[in-house]
Amino acid sequence: MTFANDLVDVAKREWLRWGGPAELIDGTRMGFTSAHMEEDNPFFTFVGEYWQSIGSDLDGRNSAAWSAAFISYCFKQAGAEDRFPYHENHSIYVSKIDSGRFAGLSLEDPEDTPLGVGDLIWASRTGQDCRTPPFSFVDAKKELKRIRDRRARSFCSHSDIVTATRDGQVDVVGGNVKQAVTRTTYKLDSQGRIRDGRRTFIGVVKNVLAVLTLACWCSAAGAEPFRYEGICEASTAAVLDESHFVVASDVSLPKIPSARILGAGGRIV
Repeated sequence: MTFANDLVDVAKREWLRWGGPAELIDGTRMGFTSAHMEEDNPFFTFVGEYWQSIGSDLDGRNSAAWSAAFISYCFKQAGAEDRFPYHENHSIYVSKIDSGRFAGLSLEDPEDTPLGVGDLIWASRTGQDCRTPPFSFVDAKKELKRIRDRRARSFCSHSDIVTATRDGQVDVVGGNVKQAVTRTTYKLDSQGRIRDGRRTFIGVVKNVLAVLTLACWCSAAGAEPFRYEGICEASTAAVLDESHFVVASDVSLPKIPSARILGAGGRIV
């Protein structure tokens, strides 16, 4: 299991909570229960959960665009911890990723970059109260630097999470797409690069984040205690803070059935 898989699982889970609305590769829409699902019960409460993940008390009944809150929620739910720059605006978190300070995430040119599961596909957009956005990767990079240098304000854009790829097609899941969490299928070229005129794609956030592992001291029958590093399920570990956890002493370790975790706790590595 990789972090990308965990991220995709969260995105798919949320999409199914909304009943699976979709836009097919030919633009056909299906599964939408109203024109403004985000305002309907229970969907507006789901949007509220996305906002809460970045410290806001908004929900789907507010007019604010919530697609970046959805991306932030998915990364947080997947266990990114402090490895993702959570924000309510796509251009702000992408500008931080582009700074190089978030290892495992990088901004790449969509013209040259094959898409992979767990990546973000980033597009500029226009709209009410939106300044003129960049329409190419080169111009987007310039604008992101201006944002980091405090010489420009954010611009309107949108990101989706890549959930599946196949010959000539990619499935992505995003929030606030047709006022819902929607799966959209786009066209790819023979090299797996986005080639679809429905949006102006200006970047791909490549995602090679690893799953966080836990370290603890363990014992097996008749053996000296040893240090174990691996994934500890939430049901067997209670996180005390960002780097420490405690575990039950009678829990079997993954892939080491005869081993038992020793007492006090360990540290995230």
